[in-house]
Order: sequence, then structure tokens, then C-alpha cells
Amino acid sequence: MKSKLINIVTVATSTLLALPAAADPVYYDPVSVIAAASYVSGCSFTTVDNDLDWWGKQADANKIIAAAEAGSANAGAALALPNVAVAVAEAKGGGGCIGVGASGILTSRATIYDPQGRGSVKVRAKFKAAGSSAMPDAERLSVASWWLVLSSKLSYDPLVTYDAWGDIVNLFRPDLQNEGTIFLVQGSSGAIGQTDGGVGASSICDTLTGGCAAFDGYSTEFTRTIVFDATPGTLWFQIRADASEEGVAIIDPVIEPDPSNPDVVVTMEGPTGSGGYAPLAGVTADQLTARGIDPGPFIRLGFLDASAPPPPPPPPPPPPTTVDTTPPTTLASASPDANPVGWNKTPVTITLGATDNVGGSGVKEVHYSLAGAATGSEVVPGASAIVKISAEGATTLTYFAVDNAGNQETARTLTVRIDQTPPTISGLPSNCSLWPPDHRLVQVASVSVSDAMSGPTGAPVLTVKSNEPEDGTGDGDLAPDEVISGGVVQLRAERAGSGTGRIYTISATASDLAGNTITQIATCTVPHDRSTGKP
Repeated sequence: MKSKLINIVTVATSTLLALPAAADPVYYDPVSVIAAASYVSGCSFTTVDNDLDWWGKQADANKIIAAAEAGSANAGAALALPNVAVAVAEAKGGGGCIGVGASGILTSRATIYDPQGRGSVKVRAKFKAAGSSAMPDAERLSVASWWLVLSSKLSYDPLVTYDAWGDIVNLFRPDLQNEGTIFLVQGSSGAIGQTDGGVGASSICDTLTGGCAAFDGYSTEFTRTIVFDATPGTLWFQIRADASEEGVAIIDPVIEPDPSNPDVVVTMEGPTGSGGYAPLAGVTADQLTARGIDPGPFIRLGFLDASAPPPPPPPPPPPPTTVDTTPPTTLASASPDANPVGWNKTPVTITLGATDNVGGSGVKEVHYSLAGAATGSEVVPGASAIVKISAEGATTLTYFAVDNAGNQETARTLTVRIDQTPPTISGLPSNCSLWPPDHRLVQVASVSVSDAMSGPTGAPVLTVKSNEPEDGTGDGDLAPDEVISGGVVQLRAERAGSGTGRIYTISATASDLAGNTITQIATCTVPHDRSTGKP
């Protein structure tokens, strides 16, 4: 996911769904953006604005945006993969009986796929963040902060309740701070940036090092690439920006595979699309300076153009999109691949990946079922699913995807054949002894192979070795000493008169169509002396 930047201050509030009954809870998709702003005036009157948007809620599936404005507080967050993920908070004024605050929160998830099936792979988070606040005084507490948290799980399903007028009453955002947390990085400036000892006005902390760095000044500027270990599957990430009373904060991340494992694929979940976005559009460096806010961090990280004039008003919105009547398309990828005759000798992992048509409503869920050696079915939210098959025999995987407009693709099938058991060899001799040593060829084995699953590749491969040479064993020496025809083995009842007896070693090797191989060994002796029974 490569991020561009977004103008939150000028984005209009998104249209809500049909209003639910008063105080009726609604569980929403955790892939969401939240904006909140508050404004207190005259020590008695409070204005609060909250906005929530999630994937699939809007007709425009190319992006999800939340924006809130209360008095001079503005906040927002936006997600439009693969190139937009940003949270912004800006608060103007404050002090005395005037209080302003803003917060933008973005939550999304990624699917990490490793074709090699390793338990852990390398992933990296590249992000840049900046926060700046005015110097606090006797009447004003200026604050700017940001954070990035990555986790393998959610604490609970987020929900929201509305009143009868459609205003948000309670908003429970997705929580990633739990036992699944991988790391958390946060920066703060202003009074909350100070350490317990009161040193410095800003700080940056992370759970990777377990420490915080405090420094003077009222701004934070952070750009870093963090490489970490992650288990293939679902990875959640959340970014947040907060500001109050002359503070501005912005954070912009990129999550991608580390070059040390280039075959790993990180697929971000959310709408697809892009746009010409720029945070703080309409705000100049001089305006921030006049408010006591250092514009330097925002300029150096590319969030703010130091010289450009305010941009023109945004163009009118595009016409409504056409109705989506095209079903999505799902592709299946098996690992490992079957051999040339269609068999595997190890368990197989199938990755299902669905895509919707350009301008479509987006993939809602993937359905699959198993029949044959393995059975079961599941409906997986999102555009991808992973199916593991280990049962021996033939299993037919049936799969299809459904988009957010309700279009269902025609079901597709994939047959997986697994045989992990080697074939069976029969007909080798046991307790084999040839007597008398009269130079006759004696049949000692009729070897065959069977395989109940994939079937044998053909007749077994037979070899015979002897501890005595074929020629030079004495009077009456004949050749050959062993004859193999098909699966029948004949050995000559012959041994050297000056030796201690002959030992024939018979080896049989067989393979099945899946590639399983087995080898078995048997021996036959020609004793030197019948009376002793010794070779």
C-alpha cells in the first residue's frame, strides 16, 4: 500500500445510512475511518461533531472518508487503497473558556500470504508522521500527537449507537491494544509530551525498544522503516492523529513485505482507487507560524508546500456511478503444485483471491466448500481465503465470490489429489536357502507392487548382488548366477568350494504416481556345508 496525502479540512461529511431506531446499536466493518471534533465556547456551550464511515457503506466504493468540524476544530481520516491512508487533526484557537479538540482514526487490515508456508515472515512498516503545537501559556494547553499500532487481532467488534435524529450517541472504535499487539509507536508535543521529570516538551516512544526519547521544542518529526516478524494471516493496523488548542498532527503509513522474503504477498483490504489528495490544503506555512505552530516538520515531510498559494476550490463531484451488475472473479492458486500426473504427496494449501470489475461495488465475501476425501464449507468476509487440505484421496474444492451489490459469480471447481502413503511390495523370499549346490537356476521370488491410492508407476525395480564372483568359483561354474524377468527372480545354486558360502542380496524398489518410493531387501544363501547349516 503506497500512500498519497489527503485534504481532510475541505472534505464534506459523508452521507449516513438510513437512520436506525434511537439508541439502536450498529456493528460496523472494522475497516473504517472515524473523525471527531469538539468546541467549547463561553464556558458553558459545547458543540460536538462525530463522523464514521466504513467499507461498503457508501455508494462510492473507491474510498471511505470521515470528516468532522466543530467551531475551529477539524479532523478527518481517509482510506483509498492502494495509495491513500492518512489521518489528520487540526485545532485552531483555544484558551480561557474556549476549548477545541480534534481526532482522526483509521483502521484497516491486511492479509499476509507466504507461498512457502513458513510460520513467520518479515514485514516492514514505512511511515512518516509530524505534530506541532503552540507553546502553552496560562490559559491555553496546546497539544499535538499521533500513533501507529499493529496487531494480529481485534479486542472486540466495534459498534455505534445513534439517537432518533441520526446523531452518534456512543462510538466504540476498533481496539488493537491487546495481547496480539506487535508494536506501537507514538509521538506527542506540548504538555503531554513532557516526561515525568518535566524534561522537554515533546517525546517519541515505541514498544520495540521499550523506551521514550524526550527533547525540547513543541514539534515531533518522524520518518522510519520498521522491520518486524509477522505470522501469515491477518494483520491489523491503526493510525491516529489528535490535536487541541493550536495543534496539528498528521501520520501516513505504508505496510509491505520486506525484501528479504520477496515471494511474500501483503494484500490490503479496503476500497481501491486514488485521487489527488494533499493534507492541509488551503493552509500556508505563514498561517501556521502566525498561530505559534512550527511548520517545519510538515514542510520537510511533504505534507505542506512552503511556497505554494492556497489551491483552488475542489471540482464538483463526479456523476453517480452506474449500477454494478458484473459479478467478481475468483482465482485459485495451489501450493505446492500437483506433479505432471495430477498428484501431491504432501498437504496442499489453496489461496483464493477475488477481484471485482473496475468501478464495481467491491468484493464482499468468498464462499467455498469441500467434497470427497475432505469435507466442509465456509464463508470468508473480504476478497481472499486460504484453504488447507491434508486428507488422502481426491477432494473437490468448489468456490465463488459475491460483491457488495449482491452479484455472485458462477461457481468454479478445483480437484486436489493427495497420496502420502508409499506402495506395498510383496513376493520377496524369507528364510531362503539353496541346496544342493548343483549349479541349477532356482526361482526364489515373484515380486509385485500394489498401491491403493494413486497407483504404482509400473513393475518394481529388482537388483541382485552376491558376495562371490560370478566366475571362478570352482569346477562346474556356470553363468549367469541370477536371472530377472519381470518380477521373477532366479538364482543359481552355486558357491565356491574354497569359500564359506554364498549370500545373494535381492533389492526391490517401487514408486507410486504421487512420487512416494519404498525399497525392501531379502537374502538367499547357498551354504558351504549342509551339515552345519552355515553359509
